[in-house]
Amino acid sequence: AFYIMPSLPAQVDGFDLAIRMLQEIGVCTIPGGAFGDSCNNALRISFATSMEQIESAFERMIPWLEKQSF
Repeated sequence: AFYIMPSLPAQVDGFDLAIRMLQEIGVCTIPGGAFGDSCNNALRISFATSMEQIESAFERMIPWLEKQSF
């Protein structure tokens, strides 16, 4: 499998964050809660794509995540 699943702060809902990330910056992730309640504060990110697409996604994700209040 070609995935990473970073944890989020305990109070962050992965479902909410994944939807906001898709709507606001066009990056699609899977909420960790889709894999069980113990993963609600995580995101699953696939890296089974080109390096160019991965870099583009992280160029949008990093500044966006830095602006979040968690």
